[in-house]
Amino acid sequence: MTEVRITTPRGVTLAGTWTVPVDAGDAAIVFAHGFLTDRHAVGWFDKFGARYRACGYATLAFDFSGCGESADDIVTLEHAVEDLRAASGWVADEGFRRQIVHAHGTGATAALTARPTHTRCLVATSPVIEPRAIEWDQVFSASQLDQLETIGHTAIPNDVECENSREHFVISKQTLQDLSMADPVALLTDLPFPALLMFDDIDVERGLAPIAADTARALPPQCAHKVLTGARFSAGAAAPSSGLEDEWREAHTWVTRHVPPR
Repeated sequence: MTEVRITTPRGVTLAGTWTVPVDAGDAAIVFAHGFLTDRHAVGWFDKFGARYRACGYATLAFDFSGCGESADDIVTLEHAVEDLRAASGWVADEGFRRQIVHAHGTGATAALTARPTHTRCLVATSPVIEPRAIEWDQVFSASQLDQLETIGHTAIPNDVECENSREHFVISKQTLQDLSMADPVALLTDLPFPALLMFDDIDVERGLAPIAADTARALPPQCAHKVLTGARFSAGAAAPSSGLEDEWREAHTWVTRHVPPR
């Protein structure tokens, strides 16, 4: 396990953890975490990383800019796309050119937008791929909304239990647009790699799953989507209701089918 630093084209430094098992070939998992979290993804990526390495895959878990131990930045989809491409390029330079992106939430949106050159398949949980109505006054305080209007950005305290010391995240009006205006046609049309999109009970409760008929039609034939009944990804990987084993079974089957470890 090695702590690494990756520099993006815009000069922002990303922090990551790179681990290569002794029996690795040239295949690697690149993890892409969700909104306002970090490379651990509330424990999910730690557990999945260990399992992938046991199968012979190298793993890179990194913090998007503005998150975790990476350099400060405004959290936007555009920045995440550049970050993911930089991370994928770094892994390729290490000799691992057959890559799988395992992503959650907005990390999946970044992967579907970035389409890194070396990506051979995608596993995504709770991907943000459709537009949705969000009552921002129920999410942010009046002062935060006022800052977004007057200065264009605001700070969000980090209230997630994690190993990094980041005190807050910075978001902008563009961030809100990224979260609410996902375009499934743009994200899915002519996708160059097979993608498995998984949703949980919370997605169903919020009306985010199953995906709309128009979205399903935009999904390329080499892709699949499913709802894991009984799973609640946001509960944390260690929670009995997380659906960890179901997700791992689906992810492992998908990844090994499309990108064998050796």
